[in-house]
Amino acid sequence: MMVQLRLRIQEGRISWGAHKKSGASRKKKDGKERQHVGCFVSNINIISLFVHHSQDKTYMCAADSI
Repeated sequence: MMVQLRLRIQEGRISWGAHKKSGASRKKKDGKERQHVGCFVSNINIISLFVHHSQDKTYMCAADSI
């Protein structure tokens, strides 16, 4: 199962939004570096989370979950 996440940082707080996404993950072709982290989102254990930074401090993520 794939979970697509949106991470937004506002006033020092981190908020998560998540929804299920079917199909395989797609690698970005822009060559941006992705950070490998772990987290818990909506009671879903996220094993690997790939984050790339955007200028508006919104992080788009794709993660494999149990």
